[in-house]
Amino acid sequence: MGKLIATYNEDDGYGIGNGGGNRIITINGGDIQATALTNTYYTDTGIYNGDNPVIINGGKVTASGYDGGIYATDVTINGGEVTASGNNYGINVANGVTINGGEVIASGTTSSAISGTLTVADGLTVFGDFSADPTTVRTDYATNRWKYMTVKAAELYSVTLTGGANATPDPAEGVSQTDIYGDMATVVYTANPGYYFEEFADITVNGITATRTDAQTVTVSGTPTNDAKLTVPDATATFSSTVNVVWSETVVNIPEELTATLAGVDSYTLNAENSWSNTVTGLTQANNNWSIECPVGYSVSSSTEGAETTFTFTAIPMPRPESVTADSITLVEVTGYEYSKDNGETWQDSPTFTGLAPGTDYQFVQRPKGTTFKSQTNEFGILAFYVKFIVVNGKWDDGTDAEKTVVLARATDMDLALGLKSSDIPAVGSKPDNGYKAGSWDTVPTTEAVVSADKTFTYTYAEKTTPTITAVPTASAITYGQKF
Repeated sequence: MGKLIATYNEDDGYGIGNGGGNRIITINGGDIQATALTNTYYTDTGIYNGDNPVIINGGKVTASGYDGGIYATDVTINGGEVTASGNNYGINVANGVTINGGEVIASGTTSSAISGTLTVADGLTVFGDFSADPTTVRTDYATNRWKYMTVKAAELYSVTLTGGANATPDPAEGVSQTDIYGDMATVVYTANPGYYFEEFADITVNGITATRTDAQTVTVSGTPTNDAKLTVPDATATFSSTVNVVWSETVVNIPEELTATLAGVDSYTLNAENSWSNTVTGLTQANNNWSIECPVGYSVSSSTEGAETTFTFTAIPMPRPESVTADSITLVEVTGYEYSKDNGETWQDSPTFTGLAPGTDYQFVQRPKGTTFKSQTNEFGILAFYVKFIVVNGKWDDGTDAEKTVVLARATDMDLALGLKSSDIPAVGSKPDNGYKAGSWDTVPTTEAVVSADKTFTYTYAEKTTPTITAVPTASAITYGQKF
């Protein structure tokens, strides 16, 4: 077929037009260029058939004009290459535009590319935008229009998915899709039990993208711009981590439960029901970073072998008194320990505490030196009894006469009977004052008696006694041989 160039260069006209009557303009082929050059009248149109339709079955048609490239009641395009442009509309119709085939490029710089209703046959794609050469696919063209529109045969593509081992695609048949027009059918890969997807950046091939939705799923979707072959990352085996608790000796006060925490995951309660052990599965990375609370009265150490961490608890002995004086308490010493009398506020290396007040309870704790662990608290103080010895009318056998005091003391938590030792009882009786002699105790102190209160023992020297003569008899003279 030939080439037709029709140009109108005056006002109110058209390149190709029907001046009147019931006529249809039909173009079956050739190269048609119809132009109305003026830009002052809305009726200036490249192809004009105001009260009748225009049908294009083939060929190459280029039409431009101020009012529109093509103006008619209806325009039907069944094939060919059609380019229509105008100041108002590219294709301006009273009713509608039907595109069954071919390729159509339309633009209207002030209004829209196409007016009226728009019907597009299956297999064609509509592109629309407000700038030239639109590339955005539009499916809402029935209600929306753009200044620049292109309608052309849809390009069909295929999508092939590989990889994704240890995971299940849904739908399974979605891994191989052909003759795709528009969006592919979305495929979701779900990691099989015991597996997960490691983190990865989105993978995009020709408009198809694989996205890690979370540790368990990968979603593949998109609109292919060409045939696409995409490899989905394989799912990786998950990790597990186990925590165990061991008590190094038999104790009677094992806690009912403990809380163990796996860093970045969660906290878990351990108790007799799970034998003081717990295994966490489904981890997305190796994690043995366990921590555990340590109950008062224990120290704890840990060891890790593979994916298993074991905490060993050792009981810290409660402090016990070894000796007590009126103002001091010495605890049973434990090698490597430090000690406190105020429940851990202050610590000292020596197990002996001095300057204590009888009748005051102290909160004794102890711990391995340099650690944060500590024993259970043992609260006790000093129970002291004062035993006094007094001598009257003389001296003690050591030559002194001052009052002697013996302090008997024990810890308040000790079930211990207090009594005098023989060395506590002063020797007496050999040094009376003049006019006195050995005396006696008011109560005889003994080592067998239990002292349960303050007590005073008094030794008193006895006063000496002198014989009294009241009269001396008068002597009588006696004569030898005299009889009475």
